[in-house]
Amino acid sequence: MPLSPAASYRILYHHRTQGRGGEGHHIVSIVNELRKLGHQVDILSPAGVDPLALTEDAPVDKITKKSDNQQSVGRFTVQRLWSLISRRAPLWVFELMEIAYNLPAAWRLRKQLKKHRYDFIYERYAFYLIAGGWLAKRHRIPFLLEANEVVGITDRARPQQFTALSKAFERYLFRCTNALLPVSSYLSELAQNHAPATLPVVVIPNAIDPAALADQTIADIAPTLKDKIVIGFAGWFDNWDRLDLLVEVFTRLAATHPQLHLLLVGDGPGLSRVKEITRRRNLENRVTLTGSVPRSEVFHYLRLLDIALLPHSNKFGSPIILFEFFGLKIPVVAPRLPPLEDVITSANNGLLFTPLDTTDCVRQVTRLLDDPPLRQQISERAHQRLMERHTWQKNSLRIIETFETL
Repeated sequence: MPLSPAASYRILYHHRTQGRGGEGHHIVSIVNELRKLGHQVDILSPAGVDPLALTEDAPVDKITKKSDNQQSVGRFTVQRLWSLISRRAPLWVFELMEIAYNLPAAWRLRKQLKKHRYDFIYERYAFYLIAGGWLAKRHRIPFLLEANEVVGITDRARPQQFTALSKAFERYLFRCTNALLPVSSYLSELAQNHAPATLPVVVIPNAIDPAALADQTIADIAPTLKDKIVIGFAGWFDNWDRLDLLVEVFTRLAATHPQLHLLLVGDGPGLSRVKEITRRRNLENRVTLTGSVPRSEVFHYLRLLDIALLPHSNKFGSPIILFEFFGLKIPVVAPRLPPLEDVITSANNGLLFTPLDTTDCVRQVTRLLDDPPLRQQISERAHQRLMERHTWQKNSLRIIETFETL
């Protein structure tokens, strides 16, 4: 693949997210890399949303700490409104609002398409959102669809109320799509149940920008972890992350490895269970909970890890934190799930365990604890794979390459 495309394109990036945390980081990373490659990219976001304004960025995908230099009160008020609706509205009301969003989206898209002529539209998939595909087809503009979820997912945070209706909308959207770019092979398989057989599908997992790792600063808590072997995880901790499993694994390992220490970077509802278990088992002096950490400081903490442990994940998502561990050369132990198997070959660039199997997880972490050379080999291979396949520049080049092959 060449370092840069031969042609320069004008691209419209359309999305319906709140533009923050993990989703905002993804959008901004792709847009920035496409611009570095010489393309002109316009972003069309929901009213009041600006993913390029990262002043309230959080470690993974939630707002938990705001920057001191917030200025745009109106924008934050709108985002709080979207967030409130997202959290509090009944499922059926929320889905009706998703359908209704097509009206303002179509109006804003039509207005944008009158202003500029685009080579293609790049859209982030959202349930019931068909305005972009419909207008792209009507204006005969190639339409590339990035899919981080599709209909049929069973373990997403928000279950769907009108599944049959959502499938109908998705089938129509796929008929308007020129190329589908899911972030995992699992999503690819699900999507192809509703997509035309001729629709090109290119799996592009998430990635990182290696330049973001240039800051070598270590968190202030480093002296307290001196001479410790540190395992841990980072993110916004929802209950499905199964931090209880991580603590159980740590408890078993701590009994035979007196220098072992657990570091959890982030916040969320799943953390209350961790506090309860560590207090009950008298492990508080061997566990460090940082609480919410701004994204600009997350790597300062992650550099303290000797081993990264992903206790659980879902079947469809491509966790950005995995690639950050790769970039920092931290060996990873993770569950054997499709999106993780897309990028990890067990015993090569990571170790995989049977999902939710505590004994197997303990076994894999023990392999790394007892074999420092293996830790180094795995982390080096993971870093090499990252640089070869999973940077935002590589992903952006694959997007352009996909468009050019249509």
